[in-house]
Amino acid sequence: MKHNVVRAKAISAIFRLQQFTVQQLAEVSGLKPNQLYPILKDCKDKGFLATESPTTMERKAHRPVLTYSLTSDHVTQQSIAEELLPLVPQLKEGESMYRMTSNLDLRSSLANELQPLISVSAEEARTRAELDSFKETVNKAAALLDEVELQVGFLAENLSVTSDWFSLIDKKIAETQDELETATYESGIQLEDLIKTEVGQNASQEEPWYSLKIAWVRFRKYAKQVDDLKQTSEAAHADLGAQKEYAAAMSGLNLTKVSAEAIEHDLTELYKKADNPSLREIFSTTLENLRETLADRHHVSASSTIIHSLMASAIRYCSDAHLPLKMGAYLLKQKNDDRCLIYNVANLRILAGGESESEEAFTLWNQWAEDFLSSGHLWKSSEKAGRYRAPYSYVALISIPLVGIDASVFSELEVKLGEQATFSVVSHSPLTTRGLRPYVAEPTLCDPSSCVQEIRISESLGNQIGRLYVYGSLEKRVKNVPGMPVVRLATGLVMSGVERVKAWEIAHSLNAEHALLVLHSFDKRPAASTHVDDAVRELQERSGGLLLDSMQTKQGHGAPVVALAR
Repeated sequence: MKHNVVRAKAISAIFRLQQFTVQQLAEVSGLKPNQLYPILKDCKDKGFLATESPTTMERKAHRPVLTYSLTSDHVTQQSIAEELLPLVPQLKEGESMYRMTSNLDLRSSLANELQPLISVSAEEARTRAELDSFKETVNKAAALLDEVELQVGFLAENLSVTSDWFSLIDKKIAETQDELETATYESGIQLEDLIKTEVGQNASQEEPWYSLKIAWVRFRKYAKQVDDLKQTSEAAHADLGAQKEYAAAMSGLNLTKVSAEAIEHDLTELYKKADNPSLREIFSTTLENLRETLADRHHVSASSTIIHSLMASAIRYCSDAHLPLKMGAYLLKQKNDDRCLIYNVANLRILAGGESESEEAFTLWNQWAEDFLSSGHLWKSSEKAGRYRAPYSYVALISIPLVGIDASVFSELEVKLGEQATFSVVSHSPLTTRGLRPYVAEPTLCDPSSCVQEIRISESLGNQIGRLYVYGSLEKRVKNVPGMPVVRLATGLVMSGVERVKAWEIAHSLNAEHALLVLHSFDKRPAASTHVDDAVRELQERSGGLLLDSMQTKQGHGAPVVALAR
């Protein structure tokens, strides 16, 4: 048998089987194994076939070792087919079949197997290459969109960033748009037609055109978000600039010689000179608040009233904590038993930063907390309602690594504690495993002009302070007092029965990698603490937590005698 006929038979059988052993190929082709081995080796060397050896468990003694597989690469398949063109019937316009051989069955079989390859035109081959390029471009655009999504999320949380960040994301968006436009051109579809196309329920999400449509939808969404964030950021920067100018203008005030007429005159002049619309609005609001305060408090020292009002405005609008701190410290020298003022100055010292400020902050806060515990009132030093009593008989505090927390930790703890105990969790970030919506403790202060209200501190100051996320019964105590989040946490712990120094230390030691778990027991029986201690030990073993402290509360004799409302 001629070599080309043997080869044609072998190749025809290979196309038919796709995957086979030598024995299977011999049975289908009608050739002997010794005739097939040279052809198989040649096809494998050219990349037309791949081989795979079965594992020892799969292999059986009577079967050949190797399994051959036809390559999926179209170009390689076509090159093999072109070698066999002389053996395939060729049709020309107006002519019958020519180059006939005596082996018509073989020629017909080979023609059937190779026809899909031989009939691929140069245009179709080019289309396949263009499709591969199109898919690659869509995938690249999708990867760029993932980067854009992360950057948009960062900018949304950090609007005070410099314009360089927006330049970076603008560059990334332009690069993404170039890729998407290239992919759209390669798809041959008009962009608006692509966007309007409805994707049916049976549409495969693997279709490259579907991926391109989704990519364009994502791109337009993120591009709009960036434009909106730019406007918000520009406004935020304008506000920050105004707050800095406001701090500089107000820092020159002489607090020892303050009169309503002089302050009104100075603020009016500053308003007239201000070029920044945000700064003009701040001066206008400061003037309005000052006039309202003076009208409401005729019986109080005019000088003290003015400084209280200016301090409130400085807290709201100033970029430097030292200005309201300076005002608060001056007022504290005039009246050192004003609890609202003591509490505010303690928080402002935390806001100002520095080790000495922190020490002085604790001294002031500790004084405030002692007065609160002894009187049962948050702010009123003149009224005595009896010593504050914590609602719990026993408290335990555990620091837990965030990596050691999952949903089952909390559910098992709830079962273990039963109805006579509960727990709260505090962290620097939301806990998805807790499942409940937390109370977000943000930085606020008491309104110096009226302790029955709290005020938000300025954006520029607030950006320096992290938030705390509080879950459980501790929420209502943290919510009940304003202040810096860490001071609010320390105060909430004191209200739960924790000793003051320990509460301050634990609140300030909480970091971003850990959560604070506070276990509260209502049960006054001696065995109650043992019950909670058992739960603590199990929790430590399960989560790798560290017991910070546990205590019988000194005030554990029932509910507070005075409501915590201001």
